[in-house]
Amino acid sequence: MISENEALQLLKKYLNNDKVVRHCLCVADIAGEIATKIKQKNSFLVINPEKVRIAALLHDIGKYKEGFHELNTIEVLSKEGLDDIA
Repeated sequence: MISENEALQLLKKYLNNDKVVRHCLCVADIAGEIATKIKQKNSFLVINPEKVRIAALLHDIGKYKEGFHELNTIEVLSKEGLDDIA
């Protein structure tokens, strides 16, 4: 799995917008906290809070070009070998 630092560098590779990068960092913090709490309360669920955090960090990477950023995000993540979070 990609590290958080590697994910942040990837995000910055595609996005030259500090506001969107800050937003993604905040979303990653919140998603990671929620995933951790869900896992703690429901140990039978297979949840990887770090993977959730990385996916949340990269959720807007597709905003680098026009079009539906959700589809662009899937395209970028797949191209970068991150099909498991695409």
